[in-house]
Amino acid sequence: TNQAPPMSDIAGPMEEAFRRMQKKAEEVSAQMAAELEPFRKHPGTCPGCDRPADLDFDASLEASEENRRLTTIYRQCSSCRLAEYDRKRLTSAGVPPDLLHASFANFQVDAQSADQAENLAAVKQFLHPDEQARVLILKGTHGTGKSHLATALGVAAVKAGKSVYRCSLAELIDGLSKAEREGRLAEKIRFYARASLLIVDEIGYLPITTGGATLSF
Repeated sequence: TNQAPPMSDIAGPMEEAFRRMQKKAEEVSAQMAAELEPFRKHPGTCPGCDRPADLDFDASLEASEENRRLTTIYRQCSSCRLAEYDRKRLTSAGVPPDLLHASFANFQVDAQSADQAENLAAVKQFLHPDEQARVLILKGTHGTGKSHLATALGVAAVKAGKSVYRCSLAELIDGLSKAEREGRLAEKIRFYARASLLIVDEIGYLPITTGGATLSF
């Protein structure tokens, strides 16, 4: 039978591999420190909120494209940098620019609309950590804030570190129909299913065919 090699035979190669990894980490750390050094010499304020910035820049350094990239990142305070990170994640998730700031706090509930109050309560309940629901349907006529609430749920999920994808029902059906024609339907379904939260907006906004309804539901 085959026997595992003694530890004495593999200890040397493991130590060498560890030393190489440690050296590489030190080189990367030194490179990052060198990149940031010019900015550390010029403390300033965050251009987004006027709070103290983590780092600022010397205007004479702006000529370099790399320095422009670094100044964009490091002039911001940590709060604005996190907000920019969330904005990019939401944009890549399909959230339109006019809904990037959607939240429960800025949702206006019309006292005359029972649907709005019910939808707001349902969305907040859906966020509860003990809630086991997997599907949430918001009801109401056009202009009652369904898109706002659904997107606010997505924003909260992104800030909680969850993956989110948003699309309209028409876009969902188009994507599935094209994938079916190309023989990639299972792959496309996995694409939509891999998000922790899938938001499908504008249901009922446009008519759909029987085939489209079968694919989507």
